[in-house]
Amino acid sequence: MANTDKDYNYIDEKAYDIASNRVPNNFKTYGNHNYKVIDIENNSTNGMQAYAVAPVKNGKADYNNVVISYAGTDSGDMKDILTDIETVGLGSKVIFEPKLSSLGPVPDIKGESQSVSADKFYQRVNKQIKQHGGVKAPTTSGHSLGGTLAMYIAAKHHLSATTFNGPDAWSMLTKKEREYIKTHPMDFMNYRNPKDIIGNITGNFTGSAKYVKSKTYFGSELVKQLEDVNDKLLNGSLKDKGLSTIASSFSLDIAAVKAALDITVSMAGNLTKMVIFYEFLERRLIVKQIVNL
Repeated sequence: MANTDKDYNYIDEKAYDIASNRVPNNFKTYGNHNYKVIDIENNSTNGMQAYAVAPVKNGKADYNNVVISYAGTDSGDMKDILTDIETVGLGSKVIFEPKLSSLGPVPDIKGESQSVSADKFYQRVNKQIKQHGGVKAPTTSGHSLGGTLAMYIAAKHHLSATTFNGPDAWSMLTKKEREYIKTHPMDFMNYRNPKDIIGNITGNFTGSAKYVKSKTYFGSELVKQLEDVNDKLLNGSLKDKGLSTIASSFSLDIAAVKAALDITVSMAGNLTKMVIFYEFLERRLIVKQIVNL
Protein backbone atom coordinates (compact mmCIF):
# COMPACT_ATOMS: atom_id res chain seq x y z
CA MET A 1 0.00 0.00 0.00
CA ALA A 2 1.43 3.34 -1.05
CA ASN A 3 1.39 6.07 1.59
CA THR A 4 -0.58 9.17 0.58
CA ASP A 5 -0.05 12.81 1.52
CA LYS A 6 -3.07 12.50 3.81
CA ASP A 7 -1.45 9.51 5.51
CA TYR A 8 1.80 11.41 6.01
CA ASN A 9 -0.08 14.35 7.51
CA TYR A 10 -1.91 12.19 10.05
CA ILE A 11 1.24 10.26 10.93
CA ASP A 12 3.12 13.53 11.48
CA GLU A 13 0.37 14.82 13.72
CA LYS A 14 0.62 11.74 15.93
CA ALA A 15 4.36 12.36 16.32
CA TYR A 16 3.52 15.23 18.68
CA ASP A 17 2.02 12.67 21.08
CA ILE A 18 5.41 11.06 21.69
CA ALA A 19 6.30 13.59 24.41
CA SER A 20 3.22 12.65 26.43
CA ASN A 21 3.49 8.90 25.69
CA ARG A 22 0.10 8.93 23.98
CA VAL A 23 1.02 7.28 20.68
CA PRO A 24 -1.22 4.21 20.22
CA ASN A 25 0.24 0.91 19.01
CA ASN A 26 -2.19 0.93 16.10
CA PHE A 27 -4.22 3.69 14.44
CA LYS A 28 -6.11 4.67 11.30
CA THR A 29 -5.29 7.70 9.17
CA TYR A 30 -7.71 10.08 7.42
CA GLY A 31 -7.84 7.66 4.49
CA ASN A 32 -8.94 4.87 6.86
CA HIS A 33 -5.61 3.13 6.36
CA ASN A 34 -4.36 1.02 9.24
CA TYR A 35 -0.86 1.54 10.64
CA LYS A 36 1.21 -0.22 13.29
CA VAL A 37 3.90 1.52 15.34
CA ILE A 38 7.14 -0.46 15.09
CA ASP A 39 9.57 1.82 16.96
CA ILE A 40 9.65 5.06 18.98
CA GLU A 41 12.46 7.36 20.10
CA ASN A 42 12.15 10.07 22.75
CA ASN A 43 15.60 11.50 23.41
CA SER A 44 15.63 13.26 26.78
CA THR A 45 19.05 14.84 26.17
CA ASN A 46 18.39 16.81 22.99
CA GLY A 47 14.60 16.52 22.61
CA MET A 48 14.60 14.54 19.35
CA GLN A 49 11.35 12.62 19.02
CA ALA A 50 10.41 10.27 16.21
CA TYR A 51 8.54 7.09 15.51
CA ALA A 52 8.29 4.54 12.72
CA VAL A 53 5.06 3.03 11.44
CA ALA A 54 4.19 0.34 8.92
CA PRO A 55 0.88 0.04 7.06
CA VAL A 56 -1.07 -3.08 7.97
CA LYS A 57 -1.87 -5.29 4.98
CA ASN A 58 -3.94 -8.47 5.39
CA GLY A 59 -3.40 -8.27 9.14
CA LYS A 60 0.39 -7.97 8.87
CA ALA A 61 2.75 -5.00 9.02
CA ASP A 62 4.09 -4.12 5.57
CA TYR A 63 7.81 -3.54 6.14
CA ASN A 64 8.26 -2.38 2.54
CA ASN A 65 6.32 0.84 3.15
CA VAL A 66 7.61 2.02 6.53
CA VAL A 67 7.39 5.72 7.38
CA ILE A 68 9.69 7.47 9.84
CA SER A 69 8.05 10.61 11.22
CA TYR A 70 10.04 13.22 13.14
CA ALA A 71 8.22 15.46 15.61
CA GLY A 72 8.27 19.23 15.12
CA THR A 73 9.26 21.97 17.53
CA ASP A 74 7.74 21.99 21.00
CA SER A 75 8.17 25.68 21.79
CA GLY A 76 7.92 24.86 25.48
CA ASP A 77 11.09 22.75 25.21
CA MET A 78 14.34 24.75 25.18
CA LYS A 79 16.15 21.78 23.57
CA ASP A 80 13.92 22.12 20.51
CA ILE A 81 14.50 25.88 20.39
CA LEU A 82 18.26 25.33 20.51
CA THR A 83 17.97 22.77 17.70
CA ASP A 84 16.08 25.27 15.54
CA ILE A 85 18.88 27.79 15.97
CA GLU A 86 22.00 25.62 16.16
CA THR A 87 21.20 22.67 13.90
CA VAL A 88 18.74 24.04 11.34
CA GLY A 89 20.21 27.54 11.28
CA LEU A 90 23.90 26.80 11.78
CA GLY A 91 24.25 23.14 10.79
CA SER A 92 25.77 22.17 14.15
CA LYS A 93 26.20 18.45 14.99
CA VAL A 94 26.12 19.15 18.74
CA ILE A 95 23.63 20.90 20.99
CA PHE A 96 25.09 23.59 23.21
CA GLU A 97 24.06 26.39 25.55
CA PRO A 98 25.85 29.71 26.12
CA LYS A 99 27.94 29.69 29.32
CA LEU A 100 29.75 32.59 30.92
CA SER A 101 33.48 32.24 31.54
CA SER A 102 36.36 34.57 32.40
CA LEU A 103 36.75 35.08 28.63
CA GLY A 104 33.07 35.82 28.12
CA PRO A 105 30.26 33.62 26.69
CA VAL A 106 31.45 30.19 25.49
CA PRO A 107 29.47 27.20 24.16
CA ASP A 108 28.68 24.54 26.77
CA ILE A 109 28.21 21.32 24.77
CA LYS A 110 25.31 19.22 26.08
CA GLY A 111 25.50 16.33 23.64
CA GLU A 112 24.79 15.29 20.08
CA SER A 113 22.34 17.30 17.98
CA GLN A 114 18.89 16.12 16.99
CA SER A 115 20.15 15.54 13.46
CA VAL A 116 22.67 12.97 14.75
CA SER A 117 20.00 11.25 16.85
CA ALA A 118 17.61 11.34 13.89
CA ASP A 119 20.18 9.50 11.79
CA LYS A 120 20.76 6.89 14.49
CA PHE A 121 17.01 6.29 14.66
CA TYR A 122 16.88 5.84 10.89
CA GLN A 123 19.70 3.28 11.08
CA ARG A 124 17.86 1.39 13.81
CA VAL A 125 14.58 1.30 11.90
CA ASN A 126 16.25 0.31 8.64
CA LYS A 127 17.85 -2.62 10.44
CA GLN A 128 14.43 -3.72 11.72
CA ILE A 129 12.99 -3.51 8.21
CA LYS A 130 15.62 -5.92 6.92
CA GLN A 131 15.13 -8.25 9.90
CA HIS A 132 11.44 -8.50 8.99
CA GLY A 133 12.07 -9.26 5.33
CA GLY A 134 11.63 -5.75 3.98
CA VAL A 135 13.66 -4.80 0.92
CA LYS A 136 12.67 -1.14 0.58
CA ALA A 137 14.14 1.71 2.60
CA PRO A 138 11.68 3.78 4.68
CA THR A 139 10.32 7.14 3.63
CA THR A 140 10.56 10.12 5.98
CA SER A 141 8.12 12.81 7.00
CA GLY A 142 7.54 15.55 9.54
CA HIS A 143 6.12 18.99 10.26
CA SER A 144 8.16 22.13 10.99
CA LEU A 145 11.48 21.09 12.63
CA GLY A 146 10.46 17.47 12.04
CA GLY A 147 10.17 18.21 8.33
CA THR A 148 13.70 19.59 8.28
CA LEU A 149 15.05 16.47 9.98
CA ALA A 150 13.10 14.30 7.54
CA MET A 151 14.59 16.15 4.55
CA TYR A 152 18.08 15.88 6.05
CA ILE A 153 17.82 12.11 6.56
CA ALA A 154 16.28 11.58 3.12
CA ALA A 155 19.08 13.53 1.40
CA LYS A 156 21.76 11.74 3.42
CA HIS A 157 20.47 8.24 2.63
CA HIS A 158 18.80 8.82 -0.75
CA LEU A 159 15.25 8.32 0.49
CA SER A 160 11.95 10.01 -0.31
CA ALA A 161 10.55 12.70 2.03
CA THR A 162 7.11 14.30 2.31
CA THR A 163 7.03 17.20 4.76
CA PHE A 164 4.88 20.14 5.83
CA ASN A 165 6.09 23.70 6.50
CA GLY A 166 9.64 22.52 7.13
CA PRO A 167 12.46 25.11 7.20
CA ASP A 168 15.02 24.41 4.48
CA ALA A 169 17.76 21.96 5.50
CA TRP A 170 20.44 23.56 3.29
CA SER A 171 22.85 24.50 6.11
CA MET A 172 22.76 20.92 7.45
CA LEU A 173 23.67 19.27 4.15
CA THR A 174 26.93 18.46 2.41
CA LYS A 175 27.52 19.51 -1.19
CA LYS A 176 26.67 16.00 -2.42
CA GLU A 177 23.46 15.90 -0.37
CA ARG A 178 22.38 19.27 -1.76
CA GLU A 179 23.04 18.06 -5.29
CA TYR A 180 21.03 14.89 -4.64
CA ILE A 181 17.95 16.94 -3.77
CA LYS A 182 18.45 19.12 -6.84
CA THR A 183 18.66 16.07 -9.12
CA HIS A 184 15.77 14.16 -7.46
CA PRO A 185 13.10 16.86 -7.00
CA MET A 186 10.14 14.46 -6.96
CA ASP A 187 11.56 12.68 -3.92
CA PHE A 188 11.48 15.84 -1.81
CA MET A 189 8.04 17.34 -1.31
CA ASN A 190 8.02 20.09 1.32
CA TYR A 191 4.52 21.58 1.25
CA ARG A 192 4.57 25.16 2.49
CA ASN A 193 2.35 28.13 3.08
CA PRO A 194 4.20 30.89 1.17
CA LYS A 195 3.55 33.39 3.97
CA ASP A 196 4.41 31.15 6.92
CA ILE A 197 7.32 32.69 8.82
CA ILE A 198 8.59 29.50 10.47
CA GLY A 199 8.49 27.32 7.38
CA ASN A 200 10.24 29.92 5.23
CA ILE A 201 12.75 31.20 7.77
CA THR A 202 15.77 29.52 6.11
CA GLY A 203 14.67 30.16 2.54
CA ASN A 204 14.34 27.55 -0.20
CA PHE A 205 17.93 26.93 -1.30
CA THR A 206 17.30 23.22 -1.90
CA GLY A 207 14.30 24.01 -4.10
CA SER A 208 12.24 21.41 -2.23
CA ALA A 209 9.40 23.74 -1.20
CA LYS A 210 6.07 23.22 -2.95
CA TYR A 211 3.94 26.26 -2.22
CA VAL A 212 0.17 26.14 -1.78
CA LYS A 213 -2.26 29.02 -1.71
CA SER A 214 -3.12 30.51 1.67
CA LYS A 215 -4.55 33.83 2.78
CA THR A 216 -3.38 33.48 6.38
CA TYR A 217 -0.02 34.28 7.94
CA PHE A 218 1.46 35.62 11.15
CA GLY A 219 0.38 39.21 11.64
CA SER A 220 -2.67 38.89 9.39
CA GLU A 221 -6.13 40.03 10.45
CA LEU A 222 -7.14 36.43 11.05
CA VAL A 223 -4.31 35.83 13.49
CA LYS A 224 -5.15 39.09 15.25
CA GLN A 225 -8.66 37.73 15.68
CA LEU A 226 -7.17 34.59 17.17
CA GLU A 227 -5.26 36.54 19.78
CA ASP A 228 -8.39 37.11 21.86
CA VAL A 229 -8.81 33.32 21.92
CA ASN A 230 -5.43 32.92 23.58
CA ASP A 231 -6.62 33.28 27.18
CA LYS A 232 -9.28 30.65 26.56
CA LEU A 233 -6.65 28.34 25.11
CA LEU A 234 -4.64 28.78 28.29
CA ASN A 235 -7.46 27.93 30.68
CA GLY A 236 -9.18 25.35 28.46
CA SER A 237 -12.49 27.20 28.27
CA LEU A 238 -12.73 27.59 24.49
CA LYS A 239 -16.28 26.57 23.57
CA ASP A 240 -17.76 25.09 20.39
CA LYS A 241 -18.99 28.48 19.20
CA GLY A 242 -15.45 29.85 19.20
CA LEU A 243 -14.15 26.72 17.52
CA SER A 244 -16.82 27.01 14.83
CA THR A 245 -15.70 30.56 14.06
CA ILE A 246 -12.09 29.46 13.69
CA ALA A 247 -13.10 26.44 11.59
CA SER A 248 -15.06 28.69 9.26
CA SER A 249 -12.16 31.13 8.95
CA PHE A 250 -9.79 28.33 7.96
CA SER A 251 -12.38 26.51 5.80
CA LEU A 252 -11.98 23.40 7.96
CA ASP A 253 -14.48 21.17 9.74
CA ILE A 254 -14.83 21.63 13.49
CA ALA A 255 -13.50 18.11 14.18
CA ALA A 256 -10.16 19.09 12.62
CA VAL A 257 -9.98 22.23 14.77
CA LYS A 258 -10.83 20.28 17.93
CA ALA A 259 -8.09 17.75 17.14
CA ALA A 260 -5.55 20.52 16.66
CA LEU A 261 -6.65 22.15 19.92
CA ASP A 262 -6.36 18.87 21.81
CA ILE A 263 -2.76 18.42 20.66
CA THR A 264 -1.93 22.05 21.40
CA VAL A 265 -3.20 21.97 24.97
CA SER A 266 -1.09 18.88 25.68
CA MET A 267 2.07 20.56 24.40
CA ALA A 268 2.46 23.95 26.04
CA GLY A 269 1.41 25.93 29.05
CA ASN A 270 2.17 29.50 28.05
CA LEU A 271 1.45 32.19 25.46
CA THR A 272 2.99 30.11 22.71
CA LYS A 273 -0.22 28.05 22.64
CA MET A 274 -1.85 30.38 20.14
CA VAL A 275 1.11 30.20 17.77
CA ILE A 276 1.30 26.39 17.99
CA PHE A 277 -2.47 26.13 17.48
CA TYR A 278 -2.19 28.33 14.41
CA GLU A 279 0.61 26.17 13.04
CA PHE A 280 -1.55 23.05 13.29
CA LEU A 281 -4.44 24.78 11.55
CA GLU A 282 -2.13 25.94 8.77
CA ARG A 283 -0.82 22.42 8.23
CA ARG A 284 -4.32 21.02 8.06
CA LEU A 285 -5.25 23.68 5.51
CA ILE A 286 -2.19 22.81 3.42
CA VAL A 287 -3.05 19.11 3.41
CA LYS A 288 -6.66 19.84 2.51
CA GLN A 289 -5.42 21.64 -0.58
CA ILE A 290 -2.71 19.21 -1.71
CA VAL A 291 -4.96 16.17 -1.45
CA ASN A 292 -6.97 17.57 -4.36
CA LEU A 293 -3.94 18.34 -6.57
